[in-house]
Amino acid sequence: MNKLLEVSDISKHFGGVTAIHNLTFSLEKGEILGVIGPNGSGKTTLINLISGIYGPNQGRILYKGQDTMGLKPNRLVRLGLARTFQATVLYSEATVLENVLRGTHLIMESGFFDFLFHTKDARQKEKEAMEKAMAYLTFLGLDKVLDQQVKNLPYGYQKFLGVVIALATGPDLLMLDEPAAGLNMEEALEIKRAIEKINDKGITLILVDHNMRFMMSLCHRMVVLNYGEKIAEGTPQTIKKDERVIKAYLGGGHSGGHN
Repeated sequence: MNKLLEVSDISKHFGGVTAIHNLTFSLEKGEILGVIGPNGSGKTTLINLISGIYGPNQGRILYKGQDTMGLKPNRLVRLGLARTFQATVLYSEATVLENVLRGTHLIMESGFFDFLFHTKDARQKEKEAMEKAMAYLTFLGLDKVLDQQVKNLPYGYQKFLGVVIALATGPDLLMLDEPAAGLNMEEALEIKRAIEKINDKGITLILVDHNMRFMMSLCHRMVVLNYGEKIAEGTPQTIKKDERVIKAYLGGGHSGGHN
């Protein structure tokens, strides 16, 4: 197997609070890895560490064999690592298409003066960006609302759009933070199918979500956190029978700290 991501003995502290403690796991190309745990167990902190928003206090993270320490999120996006957020981050006054075009611009390499003077290279890049945006909108079924302002979209469509924007950066690894949160059963099933389609394209995924049925039916493998530590790792079938996992959830886990 080919390791895309290696997390080795990382810890993260916020003042006197330990959000992640001595965490180690790896991710193979083509996997869908689920990260679960009670509230405050460190799930979102982990996503923030991998995506470069935070740096670990100890340990290291290798992406495609490269140490990511000190690399900013925009640099990691250009290396093929993208993520969504719990709160859907969108430009509400802009249209669906304009939002996705912003995603494609994150990886466009034409310089400032090319765009300022609308050079041939800039025009070609703009054409490529439009084609890529339309392809991803069509891929996830949002092409029918591409001219609508985001603020007028139902919440489920906004969640889908957040995924499309991340996809527009051309990731090899896509991390989705609470993709099913706030969705009804039908919408959750639709986004599950979308994630499976994304994975079928060869994109590796890390998912964080509280919807256990959603996660168990979708993930190839799972890592379970509690109090910032890994308490279990394995297939969904193994995880749901693990006594430490059952105790962490039934016992309420960790209600404070960082999610």
